[in-house]
Amino acid sequence: MEQRDYILREVEKISTLILALLGRLQRITGKKLFEQERGIIDEELQDSSGLTIDLIISCSNEELKALLTPKEGFTFDNIELLADLLVGFSEYMDTEEIQEALQKAIYMLLWIDRESKTFSLARYLKITDIEERMKNGSGR
Repeated sequence: MEQRDYILREVEKISTLILALLGRLQRITGKKLFEQERGIIDEELQDSSGLTIDLIISCSNEELKALLTPKEGFTFDNIELLADLLVGFSEYMDTEEIQEALQKAIYMLLWIDRESKTFSLARYLKITDIEERMKNGSGR
């Protein structure tokens, strides 16, 4: 029972953190402010999960899956929030980074689709939106 409570607390902690980071990202109004906030967001993410945006983007899909699978607190819902965070970051990244971030977000969402037993229309729409952004070559 204690183990289950601990895992639930970790899931809630990661969820709360990523939602807070998404909120922080939504308040950014320009590239200069993004550069200042990026370090803070990365630091908070690393402190709580050992991950950074650069690490997530730079590792292979298999490495990312291996990083996220054993981490307590990273449920499919939280991985989807992490994909949302990458998409939010892509709005302010350089062109090469945009494509990498969006590709990693799509990978995470498709991974969730394959592994989970439920269909999500919202997730499907996110995937199509990201694919459209990639075709247009922008994070927006």
